[in-house]
Amino acid sequence: MNLKNIQELTYVLCIGVDYDEETDEYIVYLQAVNFLNVAKQEGGREPKEVPPWIAVERGQTINLAIEKLYQVSQPALFFGHQRTFLFSDTVIKKKMNEVMRDLGRNKSVRHTVYLYGTDQPIKDILNVQALFFYPPIYNILLYPVEVAGDTPLIKPIRLREFTSRYFEPVGGIGIPALTIDKKSWETGDKKYDTLKIKGGYFFRSKEFRGYLSRKDVTGLKWTNPSPNYNTMSIKEDGQAVITFRINAPSIKVKLNKKEGKPTFTLKGKADVEIMEKVKDLPYKKMKQMLDKELRNDIERTFEKGMEKKIDIYELGEKWFRYHLNDYQQYKKEYGNEFYLDRESITDIKMDVRIIHTNSYKYKYK
Repeated sequence: MNLKNIQELTYVLCIGVDYDEETDEYIVYLQAVNFLNVAKQEGGREPKEVPPWIAVERGQTINLAIEKLYQVSQPALFFGHQRTFLFSDTVIKKKMNEVMRDLGRNKSVRHTVYLYGTDQPIKDILNVQALFFYPPIYNILLYPVEVAGDTPLIKPIRLREFTSRYFEPVGGIGIPALTIDKKSWETGDKKYDTLKIKGGYFFRSKEFRGYLSRKDVTGLKWTNPSPNYNTMSIKEDGQAVITFRINAPSIKVKLNKKEGKPTFTLKGKADVEIMEKVKDLPYKKMKQMLDKELRNDIERTFEKGMEKKIDIYELGEKWFRYHLNDYQQYKKEYGNEFYLDRESITDIKMDVRIIHTNSYKYKYK
């Protein structure tokens, strides 16, 4: 049998893709690790920094660049453990259609891999290790769900999900944008780099529509089902007075008008618990402020999406799927005009329950 030992292969975990407009070439980065050093430090051993291995090559296509790397890689490359594609913002803005066609044709690409984008140098992202000198396999780039400390507003997305929504004429889809945090952690007198999601690149109907920051998409935390570890604060006179943790939010979209430009009602619920209280507020006033902040969150994010013609809450999906005749009539009447405007959401109905106040005492009335 043609079996190989673990040390006889080079295990590629991430493929980074950049594009050079001057030479019309793709720049492909492969990130690999030595599996003998992947195990966490145990038995009181002194932690030792084990940097990842990174290969770089150019080609007129992604496959041609990888083919060049096959020729200079010993032990041989193995892609069966690949976890992630990392795209530069140049690829995302200008070459995504070509990249998606190439990935769709390539039978070697696993459609369970995650997709990320970045405006940082790809090599810098790939060189970031996890905390305590653990190899990159323990950071958010390679295991976004398993190691993330909270629930990102823009969730890591797998290739199969992105592909299924990228070609749809309605709705929208986002790829998380990674950046390097250089200030939060340090060891001794040395700052320690970590990765974080700072926003997302959004598409609609195969077209790049724009970048939105975390601050722009705070309303998405109400559409992210359990488990959810996001927090929010309500403010008075510009100062935070109470901080909540959000548990199991959900929003349902009701289609009101389906002829012409559609309109929608957002109806949802969420349980929250008080994490910290800076100022005493009556329960009734606190509940009113919470409801108002929730509505503002949802409306702000919707308006930020509207500025770039992004259907941030995917309102048009059911309209398109279950009322296709109305959608086709809209296309005849309005052409390529965006089907949402500021009047598209007619009402936001939310039922928010404060399920736990921790050690703070309140009269529930």
